[in-house]
Amino acid sequence: MKRITLPKIRRSLETMSYRVDVPADVAVAALRGAQAASWQNDMEQAGALADVAIRHVTLLPGRTAPFARGLHAYVSGQADSAVYWLTRVLKANP
Repeated sequence: MKRITLPKIRRSLETMSYRVDVPADVAVAALRGAQAASWQNDMEQAGALADVAIRHVTLLPGRTAPFARGLHAYVSGQADSAVYWLTRVLKANP
């Protein structure tokens, strides 16, 4: 099993934050960056990147969009919405 260390998460976060400027990859990069930031408990950064992902949610692959909505709800403190969206993701992708 591959271990993910904090330095790797930090590098990922820095890379994903930079990639948000690239229009073709904006939604996916923002979503990955939001994930990395949430793993570091940097909810301010996670929220900002999740906001970007949601603004471009139509650019995300079909099954990724509900995950983006769930992560956005989670980092925004909307527990009920987070449970709803993330449960949908788990049911669709067991």
